[in-house]
This record gives sequence, C-alpha cells and structure tokens, in this order.
Amino acid sequence: AVECAQRIQNGTADFGVFTAENAFHIASMRWQGLAVIKELRHTSRIREPFDYQSVVVVRADHVDGVSNLKGMDYCHPGLHQNQRHERWTEMFLKFFERQVVPNDCDAGTSPAEIETASLEAHFNAACRPGRWSHIETEDEALKKRFSRLCELCDNVETCSYEASTATSHRQALDCMRKSTNGLAYVSRQEVQSFFDENADIINDFKYLCPNSSYQVIANNERPCVWNTQPWSVVVSNHENALS
Repeated sequence: AVECAQRIQNGTADFGVFTAENAFHIASMRWQGLAVIKELRHTSRIREPFDYQSVVVVRADHVDGVSNLKGMDYCHPGLHQNQRHERWTEMFLKFFERQVVPNDCDAGTSPAEIETASLEAHFNAACRPGRWSHIETEDEALKKRFSRLCELCDNVETCSYEASTATSHRQALDCMRKSTNGLAYVSRQEVQSFFDENADIINDFKYLCPNSSYQVIANNERPCVWNTQPWSVVVSNHENALS
C-alpha cells in the first residue's frame, strides 16, 4: 500500500484502492498531493455506512456477560487474512480475543505461542482455523500442542471447516449451534442471514455486547457490535482528483 501511494504521488500510477487502515497509515505520513476521491460500497449494501461489523453470539441462557466466558466453546471464522477474498484484517479477526482473554506472558517464548496457550487455557474447546503463526513450522507445532483449539472443527486434523460454498462466518455459526455452551465471533451481516434461514432457533441465542449486556437477535437491525470497519477508498493525486 505504501509503495502504491508513492507511485500515485510521483505520477507513475493514476489511482489505488486502499483499506481504511492503509489510508490512515498513509495519512499519518503527511505526504502531500494525495486525495481520497471515492468510497467503494457494495451495490447490494449501498446505504450501509460500514463495510462490515463484528458481533458475538452466545446461548440465550448465558449470564454474567464478558466475565463469564472462561470454559466456553469458541467458534471463529478463521485467520485467513492473507487470502485475497478475505476482507477481515488480523486486527479484526483477533479483536474479541484480545479484549477478553488475558495473556500469560510466561506461557511461551514467541507472541504466537503466548497467544495460543492463553486461548486454550481460557476456552474449553474451539474451532479457530487458519494460520496461528506466519512461520509454517511454528504453526504446525502449535496446532499439535494446542489441539483443543481445533477440536470443534469439521476436520480436526487440518483444523478447518468442511469445504463448502458457505462462508467461514456461516460455518462458525454452525459450529456454535452444535455446541451446548458455545459462542461465535462473526460478521453482523452473516448473523442476520443465518437466523433468517434458521428462524426456529433464533430465540435460543442472543448478542453479547462489549459492556456485558445482551440484546435479542430477532428484529434487531442495529445490534451492539465489537468492532467496525469503514469501506475501502480510492486514492489519487490532486491533479487527477480535480480532472
């Protein structure tokens, strides 16, 4: 993204598409001559102010809010932020965990090991697909050592959901539904779609809010969210922006 912005600035590129995080990072560099010329919204969601939002869904009998998550089953859409079709960044994918799971800094020698050990100590079982470490050998070792974080996956050996046309967020919701004590950290839009198709169980679940309150899912068009992602933007230089 930085290289692209440099090329736009010096005139060797006309424009570029940047995530909100990239645009913020470039703005912090205080480079002159760059301008946001358009916000990119999906045609089916043109009136929605955000690209996506994250929510947490728990069973309807859950009590005591955020303080009562230890020992629950954890269903996650997966750490697939390096895939081009996956819009969620690592910051979003790990946001909930970093808010509710205390890190034990003596649990490992690398950030990935500390993070993974802390998750397994906090939750009962989980499906948390994707790369836990950007170092392949460490990723393989972590999955063997902390296999409980793959226990709820369709394929425990590969720590993954079944190959399907459904999104990984939908699969995480299915994972939660199969558990008697599960929670899912997923996209708000996917929750709405999932319960539109499973209206018979909608009252068996509820939203868990960051402030430990709860909200019903049925007919709730503005649920409490954990994080919000603005739409991506098109950036060009001032000369092109004015033409």
